[in-house]
Amino acid sequence: MTKPPREPGWVYEVGRGKPPKESYFPKGKSGNPGGRPKGRGKQPARTPFDVLFEITTTIEQNGRSREVTAEEALEQKLLQMAFEGKAPAIRKILKMIGEREAARAAFAPPANRVRVRYASHDPDNANAALVLLEIADHTANDGRERMKLHAWAVQAALDRRRRKLPVKDLTFIKSYTLNPGLVRWPEGRDE
Repeated sequence: MTKPPREPGWVYEVGRGKPPKESYFPKGKSGNPGGRPKGRGKQPARTPFDVLFEITTTIEQNGRSREVTAEEALEQKLLQMAFEGKAPAIRKILKMIGEREAARAAFAPPANRVRVRYASHDPDNANAALVLLEIADHTANDGRERMKLHAWAVQAALDRRRRKLPVKDLTFIKSYTLNPGLVRWPEGRDE
């Protein structure tokens, strides 16, 4: 946008909000060449609620008393009101659950892509089915062919297990696992 031409004889007046022209920064040069110091980013303003939520209080739950923050105590009360059937509390809890799920999805690792494979024939036995489903593969070991399970299948089986396995069983499972280094192995129990 262009400015209209000035009248002849016009003089720039120095005053409040009008510094002398000589003190202006030249075009293309910053008035703050060093920039803002590191670590002094925009800090969120503290509100009275921030102070309130830092206060701790003691609540009694299942016959035991424990110390919680005011925020947690309010969430517990809200949950109790929702269980009593109060509609506003139910709406608020459902909104909190939705926000939590959205936050978890934002930070969740990317899901593994599932490959669908269509077979033109039915496998003849269980070993052929394991290979077809990519749960296991044939490997040559000591001149003889053996079946070994893929690491993901072993991990899935171990994750479902509640009790500790004996060390000798874990060693046996490792020997029949392809890439055993990819599995998070649990601690074994002594027999």
